[in-house]
Amino acid sequence: MYASINKFFSGNSANTFDPNGMMNRGMFVTVLGRMAGVDVTEYTGQSVFSDVEADSYYAPFVAWASKYGITTGVGNGKFNPNDIITREQMAVFFVRYFEILGVNYDTGANVTTIPADIDMVSPWAREMVLKLWRAGLLVGDGINFNPTAIASRAETAALCMRTDKAVKVWYMESGMPSNRISINPNMDQILETPASAAGSNSKDISENNSKDDSKEKSGNGSKDNSRDDSKDDSKDDPTDENRTTYYKVTFMIDSTRDEKLYKKDTLLGTLPNPAQPAGKVFLGWCYDSERSKPVTATDKLAGNVTLYAKFAYAISLDAGGTPNYISALDQGSDFFIVVISDIKPKQGRDFKFKNITAPDKTPETEETEEDSIKIEKVVVKDKGNGFWSISSANGDLLLVIPIKLS
Repeated sequence: MYASINKFFSGNSANTFDPNGMMNRGMFVTVLGRMAGVDVTEYTGQSVFSDVEADSYYAPFVAWASKYGITTGVGNGKFNPNDIITREQMAVFFVRYFEILGVNYDTGANVTTIPADIDMVSPWAREMVLKLWRAGLLVGDGINFNPTAIASRAETAALCMRTDKAVKVWYMESGMPSNRISINPNMDQILETPASAAGSNSKDISENNSKDDSKEKSGNGSKDNSRDDSKDDSKDDPTDENRTTYYKVTFMIDSTRDEKLYKKDTLLGTLPNPAQPAGKVFLGWCYDSERSKPVTATDKLAGNVTLYAKFAYAISLDAGGTPNYISALDQGSDFFIVVISDIKPKQGRDFKFKNITAPDKTPETEETEEDSIKIEKVVVKDKGNGFWSISSANGDLLLVIPIKLS
């Protein structure tokens, strides 16, 4: 009833809920997005996975979850929306949302036990299952969690109710409180605006009023068992040392734009490479639109940032075959490439080379004697035991293309 009234679930029909029905991934991300109060108009028509139809009911919520890293799909550009979701997968989705958007889900329960079947939980889900278990949001059968069991609609609805009562402020976007107002069907309720809820860390006025009444009644010297709201306020403090900080990285790839959230201090050199346009080679990420300030291997994420993909045109092989490219950024002037050959590799016969940041310095046509001084040269050195180094005589970034090596 709670999940239905708050519109987390829409039901199978106007009058049926199908409590024993199974939840799939598309359904659950939709429920999570509704709890977060996602504005679907911001994501309508978007599809970030090849198996998510842009006009499907869950597409806006999947796009939202993908934007914030709540889901990364199952690989190969797919989300598998119709796959049945397990209990441990459900826990992972919830905790990712809580931690990435900075949502406080502390219940004050502080459960000290752990599920008896904790070893059955997948390693990638174990920490998140324990967090919800200790918060009292996951109860299982009281002893076991049954991580790989299929989550029914009734079980999911119960978890959603417990979670919604624990969370005081939901966030629809990073730093943006949700406009959704929770409705408790079991009590008279004075609805408040989301802004006042975020400012006071209070979700339900009538619930707080009942707590205040209990404090007044405890003035006769009896022990005050009411919950200490100031303790919750400290948990909401962004400076809390246990809080994980995330920043938004905006990727500019030619004319396309993508946004993802990553943890603070993530090495920018480890960010994923974009898909390479036909006929181009990815050189790395840059901080500026002119692509003149490259990201270095030791740079760490310290705030919201926009990165621009830098590409160079690839060079086709004259003799056929598939070229292999290796890029290495931020190298010194002594950078070189090693090849293995029984004889000294010869330019033109065994390989070509290009300055990929200034192709005009290594033209395809024969240069005149007058211009030869401006043209970059390659140096081949014998390193011994059949190893040869190839480097630019000018110390610039080069691309070596093997034609054949004997």
